[in-house]
Amino acid sequence: MAQTKISTGIYRDEHAYVITVFHNGKRLTPERYPLDTPIKDLKARREEWLRELAEGAKKKAVALTLFAADVQAYLDSLKDDVLHGVDQTRYKSGQTTLLNHWLKTDLATMPREEITSVQVREQLEAWRDAGVAEQTCDNRRQALSNVYTFHGHKSGYNPTRDVERFNPVYDDPRGFDLNVINAVIDAMPDRGRPTKGEARVDVSGAKLRARVIWATGLPPAMLKRITPDKLFLAKKEVWVPRRGKGKKKNRGASARLLPLSDAGVAAFRAFKEANLFGYFDQRGVNAAFVRSMEKQRAAWNKANPDEPYPLPTDFTVYDIRHSWLSDTYKRSKGNMDAVRHLGCHAPNSPVTLRYVQAAMVEVARGVVDGLNAPAPAPAAPPVEAPVAKKSKLRLLKKTA
Repeated sequence: MAQTKISTGIYRDEHAYVITVFHNGKRLTPERYPLDTPIKDLKARREEWLRELAEGAKKKAVALTLFAADVQAYLDSLKDDVLHGVDQTRYKSGQTTLLNHWLKTDLATMPREEITSVQVREQLEAWRDAGVAEQTCDNRRQALSNVYTFHGHKSGYNPTRDVERFNPVYDDPRGFDLNVINAVIDAMPDRGRPTKGEARVDVSGAKLRARVIWATGLPPAMLKRITPDKLFLAKKEVWVPRRGKGKKKNRGASARLLPLSDAGVAAFRAFKEANLFGYFDQRGVNAAFVRSMEKQRAAWNKANPDEPYPLPTDFTVYDIRHSWLSDTYKRSKGNMDAVRHLGCHAPNSPVTLRYVQAAMVEVARGVVDGLNAPAPAPAAPPVEAPVAKKSKLRLLKKTA
């Protein structure tokens, strides 16, 4: 039946007026009205129909919000400024990266209230089995927990509470040759990569930060807390604020005044001149270091095909601290108090002992080298000096 268009969504055929509406990409069943109906009433009815559909969709979304929308609401709440010395823009970027992995799963199309702890645990285990590091899985779990805390506060429903962390324990020795690490840092570009839409910077923040870690042993988390008023380069000292771990107050490293070597003073002076204080993304420093390390590895393998490169393929910037602590332990001849003062909370814990295993290997190597040395020749028995015998003539003279 032929129809004549009267207005947007309003048509007329031989028997009636027809009102049509599209919703969510689909055409709904048209409504028909008598031919004597005023056009303004038809337009009012169509606008009312569209308003009812919009309000219904809004109520449905409020009653049963999909997880993907909740994630976006949480990310929108994060500020793009500096709060308590932390660049919230970088923090927001990190949270976005972690939560994007959840949005690629089937959970993204489910209401937040219907996601169970079993589903969360299965997804985390699937990532781990696929080769994702356990620490990364724990970070994704924490980001998911942040979404639930934002929408339901601490007392609201949160399936991550019933999902235990993997809490990986890294017990393999991570102390490597500081000279090799220094060569990698030297080979890093002196100028940083340009940010999209911006000019290339004159210095490489990644290189200068890696140099500070190499020269001081400070972990990235502590380096982020250093401010200009905490540097005393004339006295070769730096004040390191307390670094907490988890919810327990007794975890982490307490605040302390650390001495600096000449290399540490030079590294911090360049760090200060470039004004690199504040938060930074450790992934950028690690990526720049790894690029330089792989170039060094290729050159090494070409020159030494029968000897493996001293640094493993999974070496990270944090391993620079491990290596520095191992070297310090070796130079201090096993003084654990020195290691503790340099930022280790529990010097006898398995994690701290991991730092010093490489140095302990050096001690054991010295013992083994002693065993490999040729045994000394057995000492000859002592020779007694002969006792002089007195002659009979001399004895007769004495008795006469």
